[in-house]
Amino acid sequence: MQRQFDTVEKIRPLTVAFLSPWRHDDPAAWSGMIHRQFRSLSALPGLRLIPWSSADVRPALIDRSLERALGPHLGGNYRAQLGVSTAKRRAARADARVKAEKPDVVLAAVASVDVALMQSPAPVIHVSDATFDLVHDFYPETTGLHPLSTVQARAVDRRLARTVAAHVVSTSWAADGTVAAGANPSDVHVIPFGPRMEPREYVARPPRSHRRILLVASNWERKAGDDVVEAVARARRIAQTPPELTVVGTPNRSLPEWVTCLGRVPPETMPQS
Repeated sequence: MQRQFDTVEKIRPLTVAFLSPWRHDDPAAWSGMIHRQFRSLSALPGLRLIPWSSADVRPALIDRSLERALGPHLGGNYRAQLGVSTAKRRAARADARVKAEKPDVVLAAVASVDVALMQSPAPVIHVSDATFDLVHDFYPETTGLHPLSTVQARAVDRRLARTVAAHVVSTSWAADGTVAAGANPSDVHVIPFGPRMEPREYVARPPRSHRRILLVASNWERKAGDDVVEAVARARRIAQTPPELTVVGTPNRSLPEWVTCLGRVPPETMPQS
């Protein structure tokens, strides 16, 4: 009797397009998270990673024109990158790449404007740490916006919440905001990420009589570094035991002598810093 053998077809690697408005090899992008995420995914077996950067996609002409024309004297700042026309332009670029390279999935890292209006059938997973409404009037670039900019940014964010296949967020706070924007709760997954501060081995430290505050600010203005320093300074004036402040990042100003500034710290040495 002729022996029969089962044939095992070679498994094709999963092709993932890694889409971001930053370069994947920029160690400072998104507080270092873009490079670290790309590097971690690249090390996974059975996965083929395609880097897609949308950094070279200019805002739509109408949004650039409105950004020049509108300002605080006309109701607020108009941000071209938040416009619906720009979202359509960026989505068309992403759709064209999907059609040409046919990835199995698109992993979009803080690329809401790139993928919110995409039309391609490829599933999209969006990775973020907040929604527009959560940072509106909080970060410098989302403060003092013209109402037309606010309406469009919120519309893009809500379209994103409803249309991508899954959301990966860093905190429950971000998850609640994503659901509030219209996402199905079952599509939102909390996977903590951020500055690598957790040590490989936890060693309990003796109790302290004073507070120690850590500010990780790759972008000093966006992280409101001046406000943090001022808040700690106020606490030092009224506290019986003044708190300490340690800064990781590059401030754009000189700091008081009581602030410990470590500058930029490599992720692998962050826990020991």
